[in-house]
Amino acid sequence: MKWRVFVADDHAVVRRGIVLLIETQADMEVVGEAGDGETAWRQIRELLPDVAIVDISLPVLNGAQLTERVNDQCPTVKVLALSAYSDSVHMKALKRAGAKAYIHKRAAADELTSAIRDIANGTEVHQSIAFKDEAGQSQTSPSLNALLSPRDIEIIKMVVWGHTNKDIAGRMHLSIKTVEGYKAKIMEKLQLASRVELVRYALRHGWMEEV
Repeated sequence: MKWRVFVADDHAVVRRGIVLLIETQADMEVVGEAGDGETAWRQIRELLPDVAIVDISLPVLNGAQLTERVNDQCPTVKVLALSAYSDSVHMKALKRAGAKAYIHKRAAADELTSAIRDIANGTEVHQSIAFKDEAGQSQTSPSLNALLSPRDIEIIKMVVWGHTNKDIAGRMHLSIKTVEGYKAKIMEKLQLASRVELVRYALRHGWMEEV
C-alpha cells in the first residue's frame, strides 16, 4: 500500500521538488498537485488523498481557508501545512483550521517524509513539526519583523490609516504600481490575506500611529 499525497504550493520549483522527493519514497505516491488554493480544493475533493501538503500562502484561496474546507468537507484527508515562515499567529490559524502539523520549507527532506507518514498513520508527529502549545508561543515574531524594511513599515502604517495607493505614492515619491508591488510583497512576507489582518498585525506591534 502506498500513501496517496497531494501537493499544493504556488512556487512551481518548490512544488516540483516536493513531488520528486515524495516519488522517491517506496510507500508514497503523488496523486495530484496545484499552484493555487481553488484548483487544489477541486482536485482534493475529487481525489481524496491520504495527506494534502498545503502551502499557507496560496493565491485565490489561502492555505488556512483551503485547510478549513478540507477539514470540514473531506475529513479523511489530513493536512500538513507548509510555510517559509514560522510565526505563532499563522501556526494558530492553521491549527484552528484543522491542519495536523506544520513544517518549515527549510526542514530536512526526511522530516517532510516522516511527517507525511506520521500524519497518514495517525501517529504523533515529531515535536519539531507538531503544533506547539499556544502557551509556549510568543505573540509577536521577531523573525517576521526582520523581513520588513523601514519602507515596508512606513507603508503598513499608511495602509492601516486608510491612505490610498495614490496617496502613498505621492507621499513616498513612488509610482502607484510600485506601491502596489510593495503592498503585495508585505502581505506575502507576513502571510496575511486582508487589510483587517494587517491592521491587527500593526496593532500588536505598536505601528498604529498616524503618518
